[in-house]
Amino acid sequence: AAVRHFLENTEAPVASRYEFERVDLNNDGRREGLVLFETPYGYWCGTHGCTMLVFEAHNDGFSLVNDIQPVREPLFVSYEESNGWKSIVHRVAGRQSRAKYVSMEYDGRHYPSDPSRLPPSVYAGRAAYQPIFYN
Repeated sequence: AAVRHFLENTEAPVASRYEFERVDLNNDGRREGLVLFETPYGYWCGTHGCTMLVFEAHNDGFSLVNDIQPVREPLFVSYEESNGWKSIVHRVAGRQSRAKYVSMEYDGRHYPSDPSRLPPSVYAGRAAYQPIFYN
């Protein structure tokens, strides 16, 4: 319902396709919602990735934290935290610079909106993270 509400209120294509994951990012016992759009390509996605939405879970529904773009699979939730929320790690590739892993850290209000601008982070291997959107 949160995604449909978002699509209707932003006048985005209602027939958008997306993947949806739930994971507790802020250790409150509720699983936040992460939505990774797939289509329509020109609206949500470009050559460097797609838009991902982060929703905070509440007792009565969800609220949008922010959108992040460009993002592409795979993504990982780190066990490290910033301002009480777990960091989201993903590989940025396909640009002029070399491929790199970046850690998207919560700043107290939202996650960085453009991970391609973040500095490289140390990728500790799959065992250090919970995989999400991992195909």
